[in-house]
Amino acid sequence: MIDYDEETVLCRYVWRHCRRFMTGLELRADRAATVREKAARATAMGSQQLAKVLLEQWGCVGDLEIDAALAEGCQALHLRALRRIQADPDALAGINRCPRCRRVVQTPTAQQCLWCNHDWHDVSA
Repeated sequence: MIDYDEETVLCRYVWRHCRRFMTGLELRADRAATVREKAARATAMGSQQLAKVLLEQWGCVGDLEIDAALAEGCQALHLRALRRIQADPDALAGINRCPRCRRVVQTPTAQQCLWCNHDWHDVSA
């Protein structure tokens, strides 16, 4: 089992399940980073034409705002967004946490903690 790192787990959870808190620039930069990564993989596999199409249509090539947002990498973008969101005390109030260990669980509807194995399905039964 991997070690629990609150910032890493919370960042992953927020980017997967709380995208409503992201700014338009953050969402565009995240999409561009994903496309750029796919284009790099396509190039590595010998498909320069696919890489070119991806970058031209979705990679935001030449967009200075996107380039600045991604200057330190995608993970840095994600952490900056998380820290901005954490500044709003109400924004993360609905994060699904294990009632026993208080760690962030996998999804907003999860009822089992993969960290401490606590299961709260049918607690009323």
